[in-house]
Amino acid sequence: MAWTDRSGLAAREPFSRDHTDALDEFLVSGGDGRLTLSAQSENAYGCTPFPANGLIDFASSTASAISPQAYARARAAREELLTASLHQGPDAACEAAVATARTALLNHLQLRDAEVVFSASGTDAQLQTLFLVRLLNPGTLATVIVGADQTGSGTAHTARGRHFSQTTSTGAAVEKGQVITGLDGIESHEVGFRDAGGDFRSAAGMDAAVLKAI
Repeated sequence: MAWTDRSGLAAREPFSRDHTDALDEFLVSGGDGRLTLSAQSENAYGCTPFPANGLIDFASSTASAISPQAYARARAAREELLTASLHQGPDAACEAAVATARTALLNHLQLRDAEVVFSASGTDAQLQTLFLVRLLNPGTLATVIVGADQTGSGTAHTARGRHFSQTTSTGAAVEKGQVITGLDGIESHEVGFRDAGGDFRSAAGMDAAVLKAI
C-alpha cells in the first residue's frame, strides 16, 4: 500500500506492529511530552520510534523516524546494557555505558580538552547551555537565534529561558512559556534565513545580519 509522507513524496507502508517493542518504549523514555506515543505508536509529529520503510525525513531527530541502522545499533546497545547490569548492577552499568559513549564521541570528533553533556533533545540542550552561560556570567544575557525561520517551535521559548512544553524531560509538569527559575531577564533576537522581502540571504548577507543583531 503506497501513501504520501510529510515531504509529499510517495513512500511505502511503515513497519506494521502488533505490539510495542520494549526497545521502542526505551527509546522514547526520558524525553518531554512530544515523545509520548499514540495508539498508533506515533509521537506528536507523527513519527515512530522504529524504522519506517521508504519514508523520507528532512526534519529533526524528534520529527523523524529512526533509521534501520541506528535502530539495530540501539538494540545491540540495550542488550549490552542488560548483560552488564547482571554483573555490575543497573546503575553502575548505565554510568559505564554513558562514560563509554562520551569517550567515543570525543575520539570521533578528535577533541581533547572538552567534556560531553548528553541531553534529552536539542531543545533541552539550549536550556542547558543557557544555564552554563548564566553560571559563568551572572549578568545580563541576550541570545541570537540564527535561522529562526527554520528552527523548531520550542526554540522561541528556550532562547528566552522559558519552558517549551508542559512536561520536562524529568517528567515534571510545568506551564509552557513560563520563565524558568534562574533564567529570567534573557532577551532574544531572531535572524531568519530570509530577509524582509522574503528572499534567501547569501552567506555573506547572513553573516552581516547576525553581526548586526549582536
